[in-house]
Amino acid sequence: MILIINYVHSFLSVSLLPQGEVRRGAVAPDVPSTLLLESIWWGISIWTVTYFYVWPLLVIVTAMIPKSESAFMYIVLAAAYGLLFGMLCSLTTLVLSGWKAAVAWWVAGIPYDLIHCVSNGIVAAVLFRPLVHALEKLN
Repeated sequence: MILIINYVHSFLSVSLLPQGEVRRGAVAPDVPSTLLLESIWWGISIWTVTYFYVWPLLVIVTAMIPKSESAFMYIVLAAAYGLLFGMLCSLTTLVLSGWKAAVAWWVAGIPYDLIHCVSNGIVAAVLFRPLVHALEKLN
């Protein structure tokens, strides 16, 4: 459930921006609430540090892609981000423990990253149209 909330936060925080526009305020509703929810649910540890750059990066990348009526581009982005999530998170391990530990962390997490990729794609496919419809009603 928390991953669905994260997806909705990310989608809403960038969908209201004009194409290519990235503002500090766009990250504001997503990152703090995501960090708070994740920290309450899972506790605070090394992964909490990664969310300070992983979630803003997702918002920035999503804001920079061309706006489209097609769900395909957003599904691919969500799936790709799920696949790359472990690699991005291993950057914290790189800084704290070195190159070998970061590679070990990333490789050990590849099975989870594959599941993350597929599940992100499914969630994006299921939620894209309802969220677009809800946002159109707000405008």
